[in-house]
Amino acid sequence: MKSLTVFIITFLSLPFLFAQNHYDNNWIFSGGNGAVQGDFSAGEPVVSEVGITIEFEGASAQIPDEDGNLQFYTNGCAIYNSSHELMEKGGDLNPGWSYDNVCTLPSRGYPAVHQSTMILPWPKRPSKYLFIHRPQHWHEQTVDGQFSDNLEKLYTAVDMIANEGRRLVTAKNIVFDTVRVEPTLYFNRHANGEDWWMLSPHLNISTYPIFLIDSIGIHRRDTFEMGIPDNGWPRGGDQGLFNPAGDQFYRYNSRDGIQLFDFDRETGALSNFRRVEMDIFDQPTGNNTLGGMGVSPQG
Repeated sequence: MKSLTVFIITFLSLPFLFAQNHYDNNWIFSGGNGAVQGDFSAGEPVVSEVGITIEFEGASAQIPDEDGNLQFYTNGCAIYNSSHELMEKGGDLNPGWSYDNVCTLPSRGYPAVHQSTMILPWPKRPSKYLFIHRPQHWHEQTVDGQFSDNLEKLYTAVDMIANEGRRLVTAKNIVFDTVRVEPTLYFNRHANGEDWWMLSPHLNISTYPIFLIDSIGIHRRDTFEMGIPDNGWPRGGDQGLFNPAGDQFYRYNSRDGIQLFDFDRETGALSNFRRVEMDIFDQPTGNNTLGGMGVSPQG
């Protein structure tokens, strides 16, 4: 049950991206002792057992279509279709040490940090999806006090009608950025209702690159210098999200407190940084900085 609880938290950390459709209506949970599927299409969840043996860990994601029907999902090691079969060309994701030493074990999922994986419908490309992810690298010696690192952002493309309707991975592990960054990725719908924005904070400094995801692909649009310089506390223990309106971005960990930014969904601009500090008596001791946050539907 402990594994399942961690997995649920991982999925609930995603921002409210799909209010206009039903892309978040169908979830699968698996912690190594059985799997269940939750269907929220009717409002209240309908929960059923799923006969799969794979585990989901930090780098897991799934995507239904706009009507809420499950299309495919990933545990960070491979991509599976809605029949729970390995999609053609869907294996060997996130190459590197973690894949070689974890994904090759029976049933294991990729162990990367939460909010490091997302599947999005590709703007203006019907039946096509972009799966954005990042591998975790390990060093023999520490770099800035860390043995693990996130050096690349990758995308994998899926076509749901290719291969005579059997679905196909058409591109895999394509590197689109190589800047050293925090593990987490944050997504928001563009004001045009079709494209997407992605924030990916740099490591050790208060820098926020902004990427635009459109019908052509993924492009860096701008970079903003603001907020609290990363002191190492957020690394893997923070949580960030956009409010339901998409015009504010929040980031939290239990040592630094809450960072608040305004966000322009038309231009992708961050502005008006504020902070809600954690009282020193409420801050955890040692390296425990885990924490989560949520925003009400009214914002």
